[in-house]
Amino acid sequence: MKLAKKEKERKALVKNIGQIKGMRRGSVSEQLFRVKLKGKKGFSRRGPYYIHTTKIAGKTIGKRIRPEEVKKYRKEINNFRKFQKLTRRLVEVCEEICRMRRVK
Repeated sequence: MKLAKKEKERKALVKNIGQIKGMRRGSVSEQLFRVKLKGKKGFSRRGPYYIHTTKIAGKTIGKRIRPEEVKKYRKEINNFRKFQKLTRRLVEVCEEICRMRRVK
């Protein structure tokens, strides 16, 4: 009976993974720059500027993105994290199923 429950969980995980549309690795961060204006005392802040960073082949790559793209990027990054979480659980469930099955 427990094996059937695990099989059902495995199918649900696979279905959830299949429903993820777009995904992207990395993160989005904000940058603010301090600039000195000519003829004025003190500094002024410029920004925010948005940066998408990801690691490719051991190197961190950064790309500036437009403010209107931030929401899309963050959603895709969250989808990737959800995908990672679901696949980790899928591996755990599959291992449990393998342990439960008897050798014939």
